[in-house]
Amino acid sequence: MPETLLKLNAAIEAIYEAALAPETWPQALLIVSACFDAAGTILFFQRADGSCAAINSPGLLDEVQARFIKDDWSRRDLRANRAMAQGTFGTLTVVTDQDLVTPYEIETHPYYTQLLGPSGLAWFMATSVSPCPETFLVLSVQQLKRKRPFTEQDKAVLEILGRHAERALRLSTRISQSDLSSLALGDALEHTGCGVLLVNNTGRAVFSNRMAIAALADFPPDHDGVLIGPDSPLDPALAEQITDVLAMPFGAEPDMGRPILIASQSGDLPTVAYVLPVAATTKMELAGFDADVSAIVLLIAQHPLEPVDPAIVRDLLGLTLGEARVASLIGAGRSQRDTAAAIGISEDTVLAVLNRVYAKTSLSRESHLASVLTRMTLRSGPADGDAGALERME
Repeated sequence: MPETLLKLNAAIEAIYEAALAPETWPQALLIVSACFDAAGTILFFQRADGSCAAINSPGLLDEVQARFIKDDWSRRDLRANRAMAQGTFGTLTVVTDQDLVTPYEIETHPYYTQLLGPSGLAWFMATSVSPCPETFLVLSVQQLKRKRPFTEQDKAVLEILGRHAERALRLSTRISQSDLSSLALGDALEHTGCGVLLVNNTGRAVFSNRMAIAALADFPPDHDGVLIGPDSPLDPALAEQITDVLAMPFGAEPDMGRPILIASQSGDLPTVAYVLPVAATTKMELAGFDADVSAIVLLIAQHPLEPVDPAIVRDLLGLTLGEARVASLIGAGRSQRDTAAAIGISEDTVLAVLNRVYAKTSLSRESHLASVLTRMTLRSGPADGDAGALERME
């Protein structure tokens, strides 16, 4: 197996190990850096309340992050501020210096010369992910100036790793936010704030927390806990995705984690389901539940007064994550001004992004977008994100 593929597989393995063990993210980010022979990787969190946090790979980035905080570089972060001002994350899946700044700025701007320069850093590439509606994350890889800038091939690899990271973060952010690290694993999974099913390699649920049992009240598994097969009690789309994740090589397909909307017979908002593969190291940790736990199913309730999860909008309507964030807020009835303030971009950028959303989805106005997003959450929506799918929702 080529060395590059070995490094990619190691990074994917480390990412899913961090799903159940958030404290291992720094090491996972170090392994991500190795995919690009890079200086380090940062996972930057921006929460809905405006607070921010970051996790970085250990080593060189420790001192850079310390200087960033000590000298308050956040307001002078040329790349981040430029990306927000231009709405770059709304148009591109992965961004680099070349998308945001000029060669002259790289040589002369204080962000490069004073913050990055002393550590020999210059180049970066980043992708945005959305593991939950309340948190926007950027996965950013940093490179030394003496090395080459990142290539299109590097960007393609980071896009893959970003989607895997998003899947893993759906669980690890909930564990870390609930401060469950001191609890036994079973107790931690019981208190994650979402439904959790552990599924073995034959498709049998070997653990279900209370929220999972409630979420699947309309689809109870049989007495053996079997979830897949010809007589599966599950929503067909979810049963199919579990089957696919169990059958495919580990980490082979990040898009296998697309959201599944499970309709409720009671008329409540559907539950959103995601299926995560289980890393080999995590299987050993889960041995107490079953000999071979091979998939984790997350069942996440939606709230009627909150915007639709941008990741759902992205995947079901075929948008970028930046476009989906704008569409989600506008579709929930937020004004363009409020949307701009929530995301940290200008109203002109919101309007430009909104026009791209209309062009991609064949919609024409905010009320139509709101109607589509409302129906998307009231019943299972399209999975292919094309214009025809929208027509079928009418």
